[in-house]
Amino acid sequence: MGEVIRKALARAGVDAAKATRLCVADQAAAALAALPDTVELQHGDSSGAALDPHGRGRRGAFEAKILTLAEGFAGAPPLDFANASFAELFAWSLAQAEPGDSSGHSAVTAGEQPAVTRTPADRDR
Repeated sequence: MGEVIRKALARAGVDAAKATRLCVADQAAAALAALPDTVELQHGDSSGAALDPHGRGRRGAFEAKILTLAEGFAGAPPLDFANASFAELFAWSLAQAEPGDSSGHSAVTAGEQPAVTRTPADRDR
């Protein structure tokens, strides 16, 4: 999600450092990456223990909330990037026009449903 946000900010000419929550997320990701990969963590990764054991209900709720936010950002004035939540930054990013699209329409304004929570496991399916 951070990459999606960074690309949209760059296309809009906004310095990513102004998006405070993106910077916080980057710091958290760096802290997680610095953790040693223990046998227990490797086992948890391979067993799928971190996956939602109750199906994709939470994913659907998350997607619905993000898409609703994104629809509100389509064509709206720019965000207050310093105070926007990570979810707002992500939704705003989805509402931005894709590169090479001269119509100025994003997937959200075109009525498409972008995959907002794709994981490496989803790409393999």
